Amino acid sequence: IEAGRGLGIDLHKIINDSWNMRIEFAGTHYDINDGNDTDNGLRYGVDAVYKLNDTDLYFFAGVRRFNNTKNYNALDAGAGYNFDVSERVSFYTEAAAYRDVNNGETDLGFKLGFKYAFGGSSKVTSTVVAVPIVAAVLEKKEAVPLDSDNDGIVDTQDICANTPDG
Repeated sequence: IEAGRGLGIDLHKIINDSWNMRIEFAGTHYDINDGNDTDNGLRYGVDAVYKLNDTDLYFFAGVRRFNNTKNYNALDAGAGYNFDVSERVSFYTEAAAYRDVNNGETDLGFKLGFKYAFGGSSKVTSTVVAVPIVAAVLEKKEAVPLDSDNDGIVDTQDICANTPDG
């Protein structure tokens, strides 16, 4: 295999501000036999993606399966950079090294891509909502008897309302 190109899809799961997980599936087209022939293949894998804080630079590492003229498993590592267009749209570029664990060979790859964030916000935000808890303590108070005319006799026992004291 001399060179190849492909078209694929990466699906990301945002874990937190620094980490994503992604799965990749790509169809590939390779030049083989000194460019005299071609072959098609598939590539799929899983990566952990670490994003540097306050930058658009990220690093990744994972595993890949290549099904082409040589079927093999690989470990991969690389770096990428996002070029944000909006909150949901960005372009990216990546460079990666793939280490074939079956045959001991190393391949290099370069990607250019387009990203679109479906669903909620593509930016991870942490929101803490403080809910005050109010504990109501009710005290039982005895009602103070009412003495409307201030004669020293409570209204409920006062036979002569509105009479002065004594």
